[in-house]
Amino acid sequence: WGALGGQMALGDASPFALQGKVHYQGRLDDVATQGQLGMSGSLLLPQLQGEINARGLLIALNGKLAPFDVTPLRRLRQLDLRVGGINPQAFQPAWPQAALALSVQLKPQDADTVAGGLSLVNSQPGALSAKRLPLSLLWGDFRIHKDTLQLPGLTAQLAGGQVTLRGQASASALALQLGLTELDSQAVDGSLPAHKVSGTVAVSGSPQLPALA
Repeated sequence: WGALGGQMALGDASPFALQGKVHYQGRLDDVATQGQLGMSGSLLLPQLQGEINARGLLIALNGKLAPFDVTPLRRLRQLDLRVGGINPQAFQPAWPQAALALSVQLKPQDADTVAGGLSLVNSQPGALSAKRLPLSLLWGDFRIHKDTLQLPGLTAQLAGGQVTLRGQASASALALQLGLTELDSQAVDGSLPAHKVSGTVAVSGSPQLPALA
């Protein structure tokens, strides 16, 4: 339950200038929530700017749309999504504690391809044995071409070392290369013997039947 309000103005001639704002304050699933969504541009090429605050999470988005484009993929022209204050333990007490900030950008390249980038920062890394996440930073670019996810290079600062992931994946096939550099066993679990792990792992097959080599 809550209060929802706003206002909107729409021009009467093409491209139909758009200006408006919607705001909400109340409770969703018994969580105090507030948010707002601003609209500008035109009906043919609207721009959206929004924020949502709930359970310590702050979600901000900026997007550009072309809702009437004949090519479905190009109806999204650009999306910038940022989520701060993510603590897995706040959703499930048995999960590790963390302070995560996520950023994702998406932009169509052509009728079949979306390019994007992502970053994930954890300002409270630690060992799983201490109920923390051993991940400090994750970043990289990606492309979605038809039904295939392409990873030119995804990198993570993990367990005192580094992990890289390259290749491509779809619902029917995997062709991925995982690189491990100087991962510290005790950064994962403090009770483990001290050991550094490096190497490469090739992942093939399918998501249903993956094969490691």
